[in-house]
Amino acid sequence: SDLHLTAEWVTASHETHGIPLAAPGEVYLWLDRDAHHVRLPRLEGGTAMRSWQLRQAAPVVAACFDRLTLHARGVALDDVAVAFVAESDAGKSTLAWELVKAGADPLADDLLPVRFAADIVVPPETPLTHVCFLQRASSAMTLAPLDAAAAMQRHLANGFGEPGEASAWAFQFDAYHHLTGGVAHFGLTIPDDRSRLDDVVAWLPDALRAA
Repeated sequence: SDLHLTAEWVTASHETHGIPLAAPGEVYLWLDRDAHHVRLPRLEGGTAMRSWQLRQAAPVVAACFDRLTLHARGVALDDVAVAFVAESDAGKSTLAWELVKAGADPLADDLLPVRFAADIVVPPETPLTHVCFLQRASSAMTLAPLDAAAAMQRHLANGFGEPGEASAWAFQFDAYHHLTGGVAHFGLTIPDDRSRLDDVVAWLPDALRAA
């Protein structure tokens, strides 16, 4: 990343400096913005826990430096580059992986950093053409266009802004507004039955191109 951040794990008694970024009821990191330095509480769990903490912290810290990150899996299908946005366990990773096995190129795994260039949203190397908010239902398989207001609401619900940092939310609000104006947004519903994933993979690329 061009942020060049450093991270340090500290005990609860360690003197901390900078902005406390907090989950409800507890601080989960301190950000020294001037020094590009992050301090995280030392938790049990070793390397796996530290990796999890960094993945949770990275998009929030990035927002404090005016960088936008989507909670998304991204794939490129020839002339279509799509981000699947959803909460954890909604099926975006499974769907993206099945598309990759069918020939798509992976763009991002769970966290998709984006930037804007000449009104085009650009994840690493590939301009984004579609954003799909994913949900699962009993049997439906639909791709429904979203207007800018509906897309904005869903981005805000899935965003990484820090409630204590108004500037981070202000940046993200502007970035989502730009994103919804420059990229087609959809509500994507796929069957909850994973045995039907082959049907989804066969249907979705053509549905995206025709949308």
